[in-house]
Amino acid sequence: ALPILQQIEDALQRQVLEDGEIDTALLELNAVPENTLNAYRAASFGLLPASRADLMEAERSLVELLSPALAQRHRVVPIGHHAHALVVACAHPLQATALRELETYADLPIELRIATEVRVESALALHYGIDIAPRMRRLAEHVAALPAGDAPIVEISELESSYGGDPFETHQALDDAEELDAADAHEPASPSAVPLPPPTVVAEHGAGALHVV
Repeated sequence: ALPILQQIEDALQRQVLEDGEIDTALLELNAVPENTLNAYRAASFGLLPASRADLMEAERSLVELLSPALAQRHRVVPIGHHAHALVVACAHPLQATALRELETYADLPIELRIATEVRVESALALHYGIDIAPRMRRLAEHVAALPAGDAPIVEISELESSYGGDPFETHQALDDAEELDAADAHEPASPSAVPLPPPTVVAEHGAGALHVV
């Protein structure tokens, strides 16, 4: 069994060698369930997560609210709709110019939900027929055979205090993980589930805004 620090280091090394997102590397290492990873990734951006089912089971009527060209250009997938907004999933928050383009096309404000890189790419391939890179295809097939896991709402302050910043954007996560690694030296973590900081569930996610206490 690999300790926490070793799993994070392996993921970062894989990211450097093969490019892509840190969440892609973590999924390739079977380090964290997909929906759990979504929750922590979304919290690092101050947004709500989108689950595997949200993207892969999106209704055709929703998908058709954006053109394939727009979805491909901005790497977004519509997953929800209500009177005041179109909800789209993406791997990163969008720039203001991209949001304006989507809002102009949909004639609605856009609300963002965050998912892993592989899930967004898989959904674009499924719903719009957009080509998916071989690495993403292999990973999508791999994670499809695994449980998606839970998607709690993570309190942002808890995430920052545990990692000293955004674990998906900075290698400073390694410094903070060293203490956890040393504490668990005699009880190493299972490679199939990195014990991320205990999430604080503050609200069920849906079409509404993120409420953090």
